[in-house]
Amino acid sequence: MGLKMSEKKALTKEISTRYRQAERKEKTAILDEFIKTSGYNRQYASRMLKHYGLNKQTLINGKMVIVEAAKKKKPGTSNHQGKLVYGPDFVNVLRDIWQFFWYKCGKYLAPFMREIMPYLEASREPDFHLTPEIKQKLLNISPATIDRKLKSERAKLQIRGISGTRCGEAALIKQIPIRTHYSPAESTTPGYFQTDTVHHCGDTDSGEFNLTLTVTDVASGWSEFRALRNKAHKWTLEGLQNVHSTLPFAMIELHSDNGSEFINYDTLNWWKITKTLDLSRSRSRHKNDNCYAEQKNNAFVRNYIGYYRLDTEKELAALGRVYAALCPLLNCFIPNKKLISKTTVGSKTVKNYDRPKTPYQRLLEAAHLTDEEKDRLIAFKELYNPVVLQQAVHRAVNSMLTAHQAKLRGMA
Repeated sequence: MGLKMSEKKALTKEISTRYRQAERKEKTAILDEFIKTSGYNRQYASRMLKHYGLNKQTLINGKMVIVEAAKKKKPGTSNHQGKLVYGPDFVNVLRDIWQFFWYKCGKYLAPFMREIMPYLEASREPDFHLTPEIKQKLLNISPATIDRKLKSERAKLQIRGISGTRCGEAALIKQIPIRTHYSPAESTTPGYFQTDTVHHCGDTDSGEFNLTLTVTDVASGWSEFRALRNKAHKWTLEGLQNVHSTLPFAMIELHSDNGSEFINYDTLNWWKITKTLDLSRSRSRHKNDNCYAEQKNNAFVRNYIGYYRLDTEKELAALGRVYAALCPLLNCFIPNKKLISKTTVGSKTVKNYDRPKTPYQRLLEAAHLTDEEKDRLIAFKELYNPVVLQQAVHRAVNSMLTAHQAKLRGMA
């Protein structure tokens, strides 16, 4: 039999003071004990212990009014007397690094800064003003704190685009097997790639315009991007062949959606000639079957290139220069996360991710790569400096925007 109301009030009065004075971990144990004894809902019990005895009832102008106790000031407000750890000077440097390396979220930016700190210290352009104190704070700052400090800036970066996928011929589609998922062995074996295209068509997909070909390895996240003149089969096939021949490790399978730029006679003939490469495709109207490539389309192509209409030779050349620097930067220095498990608890889906690592690190840890392939990867990374690569990306993007603005002025 449950407690009487008078007993519950007495219990709440006794525990509430101890609860408010306890540390965070102790509060969890106290709350669990209180719920078990009282039978209250957890949210209600937490509110009761937090406010019991602090709010008072009083008569004002003949009406009974609840007067709430004054709330405590949060750290960082004007009345806070503690030492401010991350002051304005530090936040300015953090914002400069965040903007320079193209707006990475805290979970990626924190390990990334620790990895490239020697390059930041050695760089002179741009000047990040890295004093010893600021350097140590950059090495120690948590991902959550980075996101809090940059919250107002990140809120300005939300936009969307349009899709331009058109299905290939039905007779050709039937020749390519459907893949809906990867087995645990396949998802950890480098070489299973997904591919997609991004249309740089602005707000309409009429006429000719440039595209980006995205090719992403499922196991490591290694991504290659190629600028395409238009949607003609010729350019897509050339991009795929270029990626296939320049990868530092073997391509086992290429998975695409049902778009006509992939499902055509040119691609099928190349597949038959190659022999060592398998092809697979997504189900119709199941965008998530190609999710690894779709993620890169948004995270990198749209974030770096934007949603402009690109359709001239100068814009195409600048787009190619962006990817020439962006690919080694992303693959060797920018970390990513992989989903380890996904469980449903009641109405919530809980996702667990591994520790952020660069595609380069994931490939070196892969047991399926040969020593020769790993040696090629090490030699490949030693060619690059992340600060120099990011500077090259900035110059190429600025060149692309300059060409785009010049085109618009010529059309006016």
